[in-house]
Amino acid sequence: MILDDLIEEISPGLYQIGDFATPVFLVDAPSPVLVDAGYSFTSELYAGAVHRILGKRKLSWCLITHTHFDHVGAVGYFKNLFPEMKIGASGLACQIMSKQKSLDHIAGLNLFAESIFFSETHLSSSPFQPFQIDTILSEGDVLNIGNSLNISVIETPGHTRDSLCFYLNEQKTIFTGDCGGIVHDSGYIFYDFLSGCAAYIHSLNKICNSGAEILCPGHYNSFKDAKCEQYLVDLVPGCMKFIDFVSGILSAHNNDINICMNIIKSLEYDVLPQPKQPEPAYLLNLEARLRSVLSFVSTDLSRFLT
Repeated sequence: MILDDLIEEISPGLYQIGDFATPVFLVDAPSPVLVDAGYSFTSELYAGAVHRILGKRKLSWCLITHTHFDHVGAVGYFKNLFPEMKIGASGLACQIMSKQKSLDHIAGLNLFAESIFFSETHLSSSPFQPFQIDTILSEGDVLNIGNSLNISVIETPGHTRDSLCFYLNEQKTIFTGDCGGIVHDSGYIFYDFLSGCAAYIHSLNKICNSGAEILCPGHYNSFKDAKCEQYLVDLVPGCMKFIDFVSGILSAHNNDINICMNIIKSLEYDVLPQPKQPEPAYLLNLEARLRSVLSFVSTDLSRFLT
């Protein structure tokens, strides 16, 4: 149910907030939880929607799927707004956020994205605010958020080494960040295995076997019921098909990364309308994906299909 332009109620007490291209998710429980925090320059937009849902109540948690700039941009803003809110992420995410180079990179990409998407809108500029991880989360951890609601932590490296999924047990809902495929509004699926194909496929299998009936990815629309079931059925085979496609291009061009980047960019990025990932971030990720395929092609692929 769409409540307004910025809020969609996916299921009772579960909301998708913000621009559909880079949403965040709010679980309205006795201890309310925000999953990811998008861009820094949409901080006020997210916060306004959270206030409309929670009223005077405060966020208890902000759970981070991974530390890419478009998932942590507003975390510091929310921490200042709700000082008692706990920020939860992986141990590796904690290490990343302690490095000045990482913070500068996140801040720079948020500024670049702002210049593309919202330079002429009513949104006020909100620079990225650094923050510290309060709670390190690992596989099997369970957060009780009240009313018998629990969130389980699933380690899902592959998109990035620090990637986590969060499973809202009672609603059979999984928050996948970018590790469960990124489905553009056009229908094109990005399989973004930046830190390794093998780990990524293993994580896809964990997602597919989670029992989820609702899947909330880090970008664009969520999937429910039959659509979620079909998406999960197609997820691993679709990824394998893409790896085979990329491997063929690399082989045809003597594994020349630059040539292959230009070919794939023309096929999957240049043809897409906005909103889409800022080009500098896309190119960084594309190179990482190609290098992941190069290191993976000698592996027996069949063992990842079970």
